[in-house]
Formats: sequence, C-alpha cells, structure tokens
Amino acid sequence: MHIEKLLENYGQEKVVLGVRPENIQVTRQMKEEDNIETIIYFNQSMGAEDILNLKVSDTVFRAVAPPDLNAKAGEKVFAAIKVDLVHLFDPDTELRLSLEN
Repeated sequence: MHIEKLLENYGQEKVVLGVRPENIQVTRQMKEEDNIETIIYFNQSMGAEDILNLKVSDTVFRAVAPPDLNAKAGEKVFAAIKVDLVHLFDPDTELRLSLEN
C-alpha cells in the first residue's frame, strides 16, 4: 500500500494526516472494522450536501454527506476514510511526504 511505503521511508514517529471532506464516507452503521466512531459536532446544510463537523476525542474534522442521511448534532455516526486519497505531511516542515523524498 502507498501509505505504508511512505511511512516506512519517512521513519519518524509522527505525521499529519490530510484528507478532503469529500473523501470521507459517513454512515449510521459500522461497515468495516476500520471505520471511525464519531459524534456529529455540527451540521451545515448546503442543499445538495451537508458538511458535517465530526468529533473524535478532542479532534474535529469535516466530512461531506448526503442530506438524506438526516444527520443531527450529537448523533453517533461512522466515518470511513478513503485511504488511497489521503496525504501525509511532516509536522515540523509541513511538507507533503512523497516516495520521491
């Protein structure tokens, strides 16, 4: 997998994960064992889509969901990140990690 190779080449303990909100699928039921259990912190309805602010511990991140999910603040949902579309960054330099580095 691409991410595993990046982490192996990087060799440091910490990285910053970058993922676009549209690359996170939100569901009411856990579909895969690697789904993340989250709480909806805030829902911003945009008509054709909802932008959900999801909270895990002290971390808040955004995901895009269809309005028919009928998401409400305070509800538990599951987030599945499309791992092949994430980016990893060095926390000190803020540079994106790549296999070319």
